[in-house]
This record gives sequence, C-alpha cells and structure tokens, in this order.
Amino acid sequence: MAAGDAAARKRKLDRYRRCLSSAQALPPPRDAVHATWTQRMQSIFEADPRVEWVVREATRWHEAGEKTLIFVAYPETFEALRKLLEVRLRRRVAVFHEGLNAGRRDIEVAQFRTPSGPSILISTECGGEGRNFEFCRRIVLFDLPWDPLALEQRIGRLDRIGRNVPVEIVYFRAPRGLGRAVAQVMEASGVFAEPLAGLTHELARIEAEIERAALGADAMDLPADRFGAVIGDARAALGRIEEGAYQELHRDPYRPELAPGILARIPAGLEALTERVVLDACERFGFDVVPERSRSSYSIEFGAHAVVDSIPGVAGGKRFMGTFDREEAVANETIDFFAAGHPLVEGILLELEDGDRGRTAAFDLIWPSDDETSASDDEALGLWGVLAIVDDDHAPIRIVDGLGQRRPEWEALVGEGGSAPRRLDRADLPDAETWAEGMRALAEVVRGTGEIEAIAAVRLLREPDPRVEV
Repeated sequence: MAAGDAAARKRKLDRYRRCLSSAQALPPPRDAVHATWTQRMQSIFEADPRVEWVVREATRWHEAGEKTLIFVAYPETFEALRKLLEVRLRRRVAVFHEGLNAGRRDIEVAQFRTPSGPSILISTECGGEGRNFEFCRRIVLFDLPWDPLALEQRIGRLDRIGRNVPVEIVYFRAPRGLGRAVAQVMEASGVFAEPLAGLTHELARIEAEIERAALGADAMDLPADRFGAVIGDARAALGRIEEGAYQELHRDPYRPELAPGILARIPAGLEALTERVVLDACERFGFDVVPERSRSSYSIEFGAHAVVDSIPGVAGGKRFMGTFDREEAVANETIDFFAAGHPLVEGILLELEDGDRGRTAAFDLIWPSDDETSASDDEALGLWGVLAIVDDDHAPIRIVDGLGQRRPEWEALVGEGGSAPRRLDRADLPDAETWAEGMRALAEVVRGTGEIEAIAAVRLLREPDPRVEV
C-alpha cells in the first residue's frame, strides 16, 4: 500500500495490526465480493496454526480443571475464535468485551471464576485493566500489541496477590517479517519475564519504532538489529532503576532499635478491625469458624454450608489455622497471621469489594454520651437512618433519618471514625415499609451528587454514660 500522507499511513498501520491479529480482522478491499471474501478469510482463519493449537490444548486444560484467559485485539478475531472454540469443544466459552454492560461482565467473570464454570475466557483489550484473574493458570496472547505497556497490562491481570504458581504465558511467533520482529522485540524488552514499571518513556519508543519499521520498504524482511538501539536504551534504563532501588533499599538497613518506630506506624486497633471484618465476612459467606483456645486464634474452613465456591486466590474446601494477634503469630510460627497479605484476608477483601455482599450492611451508630448537641436529643435517638457511600471526593457519605431528613451530624460521626459501628442482628432490622421509605428519601438527597457505591441501614443509639452505675 502506498502511504504518502498521514491518513494513508494510519490506514496501513491499522491493516498491518489487523492482519497480524487474524484473517477475520482484515477488512475487505472495496472491489471484493463480500461472500467470497468472507469464505476465504474463514478458511485462512481455520487453518491458522494458532487456532489449531488453542483448540487442541483447550480440551487438556478443561480436563485438568485449569482456567485460561485468551486475549485478542479486535472484535472480529474475538467472535471468530469464540464460535470456533464452542463448535469444536462443544462447551461454552466465557466472554469479556466492550459490548457487554457492567453487570453482564461481572456475571461472565463470576461464572469463569467458579470451578464448574467455563475453563476459557476470551477477552478484548478492555479486560487488560481493572480485573483480577489471579486464579487463572495461563494467559494466551493470541495476538501481540505493539506497545509493551499494553502487553504488561494484559499479563498483569494474572500476576496478582494470591498466586502460588508462576503465570504461564503463551504467545506465538510469526515465521518471518514484521510479526516475528514484534515477538522478538517483546522478548528482548523483558516484558515476558518481569514487570517493567518506571520505563514508560523508554517503552513508548518501542511502539513508535515498530510503526516506522512497518511503514518501511523492508517490513517483510527486517534486519536482525533493526530494534537494537531502542531495546538497548530500555534495558539500560531498567538497569539504572534496579540499581537505584537496591541502593535505596539498603541505604538504611534494619536494626533492632528501629522496631518501636516501625510498630508505631501500625494504626491503633488494626488487628481488632481486621478480625471483626474477616469474621463477619466468614459468617456471611457461610464458612466454618471455630475459635481456638489461644487469644484471637481461629480455624476457618470452606465447609458444606459455604454460599460461595471460592474467593479470589483461595480454592473452595481449603482450611486455615491462624491468629489475628501479631504477638501470638510471632511466638507461634506454625500458625498463620491473618493480616494484610494473607491469601484468606486478601481474598475476602477482594470478594467484599467486587461482590454485592460487601456493598450492603446494617449497624448501630453510637452517639457519644458527653455530646450535648441537638442531634443527640432523645427524639432523634433510636431513629432509623439510611447511609450511602457516594462516588464523590468532597462529601462521600450521605445519611437521612427515618423522617427523610438529611443528618450531616451523623455523617460527621461516621466520617471522623468515632465509636466503632456495632453490627445489627437480622431480627433488629426495620420492616420493609420503613426501609423502602428511607431508600426513597435517600434517593432524593443523593440525586445528582454521585453514584452510590454502598448502602447501609443505621440506627442511632446513645453511648451509656460511664458515670452511671447500671
């Protein structure tokens, strides 16, 4: 193709990318007969060695109970591969693409996550950010983006907290030409072997250099050292970052006298808060929780009454023995320390963040006994309120009371982190009519201020006066 002006160059680069993705992604010439072109491209696609390999291996993955995420760049490639896999394998393939609404995407990912769900999920580039697939055994890069940062984003969906085996990365080298050169450039950049954080500037040059090569006369017969300079610059920059990080990490090595200062940075009550959140979540998920004799120690198991098959990074049926108390964990290294970084804690927090169970609650809000403001008058105490956490940086919490009035003073009590909210039993919840009225009132208060992220029923109670004997 001639590419004399900017528009022509853009079209040529788009065709190159599409052609390297699949025959199906390549748009027909203007003079092509549509039916003939479609049939020809379908034949080429079915004979693609990548397609043959994926179809052959997919049966083995399914039988082994392994989850595989396949990335493609273009919707035409996506649809052709999905249809062919479902026909050949005779089973459903999960999907994730721009055409699905947010709710449908959540359902597809949730079904893919379950052990009995589809063993393969095919995703377009929209799955390259914001989703965690740490439970997948492998990622198949059906086509390779020319931007190493986009490629790293794809791989990063699997390389997450909770993995206990390395990510298996599958990609394909074209036999010659630009397609093979792209694979070799990505190999040389190191993106398949390690994260390349901090190299945004250097890696951005790689895509620009590939585009220049694609527009050149020798695109189908590139010399071996065509990308040597830009790769050398990227590797040199990575070396400088690693050396600087090493020096910074060892600038002030740990000494025993640093311990008090390090421990002082741990927020007060963090262990108690973690214990309360995790145990409440375990109760909601139906896990078997058995307290042990020592303090804050529990046996936690995905038992027969669990309402979830698994949580991110933790398979169903797994059992943990651990403690929420730091000192006890240090003294007894044979048990787990349930804290940030532990797979059970991280998995529960992710499940609460991504799932519906973590977006609703009901609790008592305790008003301090020494606060004499009008908000704590007797007629306000015991009133039901409805709380919403809104996607708004300035005033993220909204509360209305049972009379439909907004209560900024209640919002301040929650926002300032006062008395820890006390979880309500199901029997204490308001009746359906009271709840519905509160929801309608809250909707009027929140309208136009942001999207609701979570919602809760709250009941305001006065804190008992410690000076009064009960």
